[in-house]
Amino acid sequence: MFRSSRDIVRINHKESTCRNGDELYGCEFCSEGGWSSETEVEIHRNGKHKKELKDILNEADYVCGICVQQFNSGKELLTHIKTDHLYSSENAYRVEREIFVCNVCCQLFFNKLHLIVHIKQKHGRDKYKTDIVECPQCNDKFKRKQIWLHTHTHQIQSISSCRLCFIKLPNRRELREHLDTHGHYFKCDMCGYNSKRSYLFNQHIEECHKKRNVDAKKLKRIRRYFIPREDVLEGKGQILMIFRGVLLSNLVKICIMCREICVGYRQMSDHIIHDHSTIIQMVKHEYRCMCGEVFNNKVLLKHHIFKLKGDHGILRAGDEQNV
Repeated sequence: MFRSSRDIVRINHKESTCRNGDELYGCEFCSEGGWSSETEVEIHRNGKHKKELKDILNEADYVCGICVQQFNSGKELLTHIKTDHLYSSENAYRVEREIFVCNVCCQLFFNKLHLIVHIKQKHGRDKYKTDIVECPQCNDKFKRKQIWLHTHTHQIQSISSCRLCFIKLPNRRELREHLDTHGHYFKCDMCGYNSKRSYLFNQHIEECHKKRNVDAKKLKRIRRYFIPREDVLEGKGQILMIFRGVLLSNLVKICIMCREICVGYRQMSDHIIHDHSTIIQMVKHEYRCMCGEVFNNKVLLKHHIFKLKGDHGILRAGDEQNV
């Protein structure tokens, strides 16, 4: 984001309160205060209070791994992640925005141009001086080496910038109000259902795509269909860097196929088994005798054939030829 704290221009306290009427922000860890923006506070926290932030991550029961805030319960934490980091409503089953995922580092973006800039800047190794990128805010095109300085003219690096249109708002409270002007994305990627109302969309998900009481042990290797792929606890603070998206903490997993918000391995398994069973084929090792009996291992089947001593053959599930 900023190369150092000196890249931030401080506004005089009196000018901030008297001339512009701006709010002043302070640090919850120390007596320092009087910053003109929440971004300055985050830079201060991450620079001066690394130990305190690390202690919170290691010791607190319910802490957001993205912005290092503490909560009283897992429900409050989940609501916070949905509303503040996923730009969705607190009762959302699925992310209520279009999402774009980097296939290299699994960071989450809500603007396609933002993802393209991220890929070229963070994962592109050549053509740094000649490659052209498009600004996600004004759509002007620049060489890759110029885009960093250009984004500062829009103040995109502020934590109160909208990740959809990159307009800078005075603070995160007004950012939440601004997000409602964009409208939410209530389209079901599973069946094509579309709605303009959140309660209708949630009702559709509940009735058509929610099933319970399944055996989650039947499915393996489901983590590759979710972000983040591994359990991570980011904890670097919610400082928005222009080349960085949202790196989720280990509490919440997002299905990359339909935006489903899952908590825990069991919920992930339930979702994959019922909603994506036609996409993800579960391999069942079944051994079928010509007489119709099915066995879960070859030893039992051979024992069955040996006992009956008849004209019995072995069939694997899905095969049409005798083994």
